[in-house]
Amino acid sequence: GWVIALDLSDMNLTGSISEDIGRLANLVNLTLAVNNFTGPLPIEVTNISGLRHLNVSNNAFNNSFPANFSKLQALEVLDAYNNNFSGLLPLEISRLRRLKHLHFGGNFFSGRIPPQYSNLESLVYLA
Repeated sequence: GWVIALDLSDMNLTGSISEDIGRLANLVNLTLAVNNFTGPLPIEVTNISGLRHLNVSNNAFNNSFPANFSKLQALEVLDAYNNNFSGLLPLEISRLRRLKHLHFGGNFFSGRIPPQYSNLESLVYLA
């Protein structure tokens, strides 16, 4: 069988996430919340094309949010709150037509919410 869900939440894990995370091609749910992960969130996470739920909240991820998130067309929930992400809010998010829940609070993003986020027709929660 294939791994379709990986929940490593609240396990007191540290270090960075390997770019090999992108090789878990059949994941639908990836939860890395409530740990002490650091470094950037690897762009390879965008290779998991069927991903519907991504929760990386309550960690210490930093740098800008990865580009290419528009590849995750199945994504419905993106929780990335309480990290150290910085830079502008990613425009690529505005292309995720199925996204219902987006939480970027508790980071160090700068600038305004991009007007393109109004294209998120399925969005019911934004923080």
